[in-house]
Amino acid sequence: MLLATTWLYQVTGHWQFSLSLTDEGLYQIGLWERTGINLLIVLAVIIPAAQWPFQRWLIESVVAPTPVSAIMHAGLVNAGGIMLARFSPLFNGDIASIILLMFATISVLIGSGISLVQVDYKRQLVGSTIGQMGFMLIQCALGAYIAAIIHLILHGLFKATLFLQAGSVVSSFSQPSLVREKPSNVWIMVGRVLGLVLGTAFWFMEPGDGYQLISAIILGWSLSISWTQLVALGKGRIVRIAGISILGGATVFYFFIHNLFYEWLHTSVYTSVQPPMPVVIIVLSLLLFGSSLGTWAVRNRSSGSFAVLYLWLLRLGEAKPRSVESHPNYLKQYLP
Repeated sequence: MLLATTWLYQVTGHWQFSLSLTDEGLYQIGLWERTGINLLIVLAVIIPAAQWPFQRWLIESVVAPTPVSAIMHAGLVNAGGIMLARFSPLFNGDIASIILLMFATISVLIGSGISLVQVDYKRQLVGSTIGQMGFMLIQCALGAYIAAIIHLILHGLFKATLFLQAGSVVSSFSQPSLVREKPSNVWIMVGRVLGLVLGTAFWFMEPGDGYQLISAIILGWSLSISWTQLVALGKGRIVRIAGISILGGATVFYFFIHNLFYEWLHTSVYTSVQPPMPVVIIVLSLLLFGSSLGTWAVRNRSSGSFAVLYLWLLRLGEAKPRSVESHPNYLKQYLP
């Protein structure tokens, strides 16, 4: 980041963002200089955001005390999105955006895989944070900086809450788990139809926006999965009604929060141009690849390839042995 800001000063002659990132200041930056500065920014962003291949520091934090882990996952990792939003007038439609997109997408797949294979609660949250930060950087690479800022604020509140209530997970795991019946195909099809309707309606709000298309697919997909978990797998009418109520309340809350933050941020956060269609196609292809990989993993759990993938993700999500104290140092004062 120091090299990027120094380089920006050498080109524009200003240290202040309000002067160096104006239209006049950006006009002085050549193509190769813009690319070089943006690549340095990408490097400065993916390290604190724990993106591949720099995710190891966050994985090591799993052995830290839970309040420390909460600060790391709720605050430090969000610095990447804040830096990109600050440099957003410069970081716009460059080759560095595609490079950031590739690193972030790989991180989403790796983080999601770690979260799925780990049984330790804090390690699951580590994988979730890596994937969430990857998705936030994808939003920045596509120019949706307002959505990224909303994402990092809600992620900080959400992840801090999950870490600070980690102790209650022990008692919940001690309770016998309920055996769910196989969901009916009718309820599953209803959820998929609702997801398709929601995604299509959301896309038709701004059909020419590439990011809107990606958001529509993710929203429809999320509704279909949530419907299956909360409604289709529910046993009895009351449970299904409760699941539908939760989905309805979450939908209203989402749109309320989104519109509220948009009104607050649209005058202070830079609004980028529309992402190029090739970038949108790359994102959609990677989303389909991740979905296909997940479906393949569910259906081929007994195959050798699944075992290799499972063990690789399991090892990737483990802290190195030298970072774990077998006997905490502060206990040495009590030893004879």
